[in-house]
Amino acid sequence: MKPATQFMTLSAAIMLALFPSTARAAETLYPDTVTPAVRFSDAPDWELGTIFRTALAGTITEVRVFSLADESGDHQVRIWRNADNTMIAGPITWTFGGDDAWISLDIPDVAIQANQGYTISISAPAEGWYPANAAYFSNAGNNGQNLSFPQSAGVYSDTSGNRPTNSFDNTAYLRDIVFEPDLSGTIMKVQGNSIAIDDGTSTPSLANGTDLGGKGLNSGSRDQTYTISNIGQTSLQLTGNPAVIISGAQASDFVVTSQPAATVLGGSNTTFTVRFDPSAIGIRKATVTIAHADSTTNAYDFAIQGAGLGGGAGVIGNDGDGTFARNIDDSQIQGNRFQAPVDMRITNLQARVLDLVGTFKCAVYSDTNGVADRLRRTVDQSDNAAAGFECFSQKNREDGVEQLGGHIGEETREREKRGTSRQSGKVPRLRRR
Repeated sequence: MKPATQFMTLSAAIMLALFPSTARAAETLYPDTVTPAVRFSDAPDWELGTIFRTALAGTITEVRVFSLADESGDHQVRIWRNADNTMIAGPITWTFGGDDAWISLDIPDVAIQANQGYTISISAPAEGWYPANAAYFSNAGNNGQNLSFPQSAGVYSDTSGNRPTNSFDNTAYLRDIVFEPDLSGTIMKVQGNSIAIDDGTSTPSLANGTDLGGKGLNSGSRDQTYTISNIGQTSLQLTGNPAVIISGAQASDFVVTSQPAATVLGGSNTTFTVRFDPSAIGIRKATVTIAHADSTTNAYDFAIQGAGLGGGAGVIGNDGDGTFARNIDDSQIQGNRFQAPVDMRITNLQARVLDLVGTFKCAVYSDTNGVADRLRRTVDQSDNAAAGFECFSQKNREDGVEQLGGHIGEETREREKRGTSRQSGKVPRLRRR
């Protein structure tokens, strides 16, 4: 090798080491394992699409579709920005068919921004063939990386060239993109229980650990560990002192017992731990704030909460007398919903009886979407209960208690009435202890 050539090669190697190319890991909305549930041929030249957004800015480099063996001919590819109904790519003619598989088409790069809604649309052929998976988009979701989609993300239009906006039965039409996020610079992500916690989140969730659940007063504490990741290429600097700060009305109930590292290298992570030790009964709230060098004015923050439970209580619900009063017909059931924040057992049931004569029962039903579903516990009936709180004995259980799963909604239903009221409009009220 000539000296000049050797010097140029060595220089190029040094330059590559000093200035690495921008890392771009391609991702898609649908995994390759998704295949059509059914195949239809009733949408000639219809626009079929998928609504999506990305957590990071980046580039769409290809489009994908599940091609059917029965379809053939030209299809039109379009990409829309939903907010202003602007077509940002296309129409691009794509001729395919005869395969029964995922196929892709390389297109000129299309830059898209973070946290904006877009639609990828690929028309059906003149014969109207298309794949369909009903109920695929019954819930909002994501691909586990940076792409996400809303409920009813599968959309259609029966007018060629129009952005598809109609949905039916939450169906997916298997229209997809290949997206490469821009990972240059620093990109900070926070997770709890391996689930993302978005910056600015104001609604705590049990799933990602921002809701720390319930803990009894003077019964110890509960710890939750969070992970700060830097998926970018440049080191992330956490600039707060301390790095993680707890603020808010009940901030003293939450303590950071383990602070994260001040520097998070590209592609690495660090953790911190928050300890919840409630000082009072009820929901306790605070805000986690993590200042960082990428933005001196906009720190990464999110809300957290936990439930303080009284000794021997442990149920969140309506603990008062209530204000509802009316005449109750025979066998009418009244009650209050409550929630068990942690695993616990029901050891007795009480109802507040207001000046009534008759036969009463208490029962606990599981709650499915706000509707009493399954009888979990009933009690022996009580005749002519005295006014005030009446304790109803448990009925026909070997262990005498009912197990409740932590954080599972329950609905307590109060009594069947057989008899008449001495005072109109008075009904028993539930009380949890």
